[in-house]
Amino acid sequence: MVDTEAWKKMATQKITVDLGRCTGCGTCAAVCPFVVYEMKQGKAGKRTAVPRYREDCFLCQSCQAQCPADAIAIEW
Repeated sequence: MVDTEAWKKMATQKITVDLGRCTGCGTCAAVCPFVVYEMKQGKAGKRTAVPRYREDCFLCQSCQAQCPADAIAIEW
């Protein structure tokens, strides 16, 4: 049986969005099959991706592979 609490803790520690590189294009939110990302308006109106629902991440790496700015890091 899978320890879901342990999995959630692991997943929340592994997703990083480099806000300096993120262009706010929304590709990560569009390709994520688990709807982990939310697009937020940041300072000065800059739109950025925020991994809001980290506990739902299955570490499939779709967001990382499709990010045109290489702003997402998923560490194992």
